[in-house]
Amino acid sequence: MDREKEDQIIDDLVSYKLEIPLVVREKKPAKKHTPRTAFLHGPVPMSWINTAAKLGKHVLHVGICLWFIAGCEKSLQIKTTRRRIAGYCGVSVQVVGKAFVKLDRAGLIERQHKSGASSTITLIREPLQMEIPFEVQHPGTVTNGNLI
Repeated sequence: MDREKEDQIIDDLVSYKLEIPLVVREKKPAKKHTPRTAFLHGPVPMSWINTAAKLGKHVLHVGICLWFIAGCEKSLQIKTTRRRIAGYCGVSVQVVGKAFVKLDRAGLIERQHKSGASSTITLIREPLQMEIPFEVQHPGTVTNGNLI
């Protein structure tokens, strides 16, 4: 009799069986690899950029390349060659050498160079303050007839 009760209970449970639909997830299309664009990892002090800009366009260009490499290496002290910087900047090795000298004299970098070896360059975050030729104002204001 126990067996009959068990069968009855099982039959009752089977009659109340819920049907759960099987959910099939669609596969998402694979993400297409998009090449990343290079960017300048900062913050780069505006006083540094202004000082480098006053030294010439090639000097500023070389300086920005140094900041780019520093961002990639996550260090303000980088070991590099003039040829590597020239490759990034699209200028000659001689221009890079002259830019290094100007950046060093301006106090924007410190250079340690041994003949035939890579230079160790340390970017100076707080260069000596040079006077900025214009007053910094809020965007949208007019200074000396120029809209900022």
